[in-house]
Amino acid sequence: AERTLRSIADFFSERNDCHLVIGAGPLYRGEPLRGRNITWHTEPLAALDFPGLDAAISAAGFNSFYELLNAGIPSAFFAQEKIADDQLRRIQAAVDAGAALYITADSTGELSDDALDFAMR
Repeated sequence: AERTLRSIADFFSERNDCHLVIGAGPLYRGEPLRGRNITWHTEPLAALDFPGLDAAISAAGFNSFYELLNAGIPSAFFAQEKIADDQLRRIQAAVDAGAALYITADSTGELSDDALDFAMR
């Protein structure tokens, strides 16, 4: 997760037209990411802040996925490999319904600049 968040933060670090709100869940074990256009959010009930978001790039974990879709936040999702959670299937259903975008992470969990460019469209 840390590598994935770092790839997103690095991509947006030089942009002056956006501010990142990075929501790290309770299982996150990496270092917090900080910067001039980054807010690190670890508080419970992050969904209460969703009305302040213009868009989201998120793993398709069960709660994040459904909370973002329910809030109507335009979202691009990537799948993380989990033993008992088929995130890719969840994303595909949303893409097929025209409700979300799918972006891919590489085998190390990093999101490429091309994937992030696609998400920004």
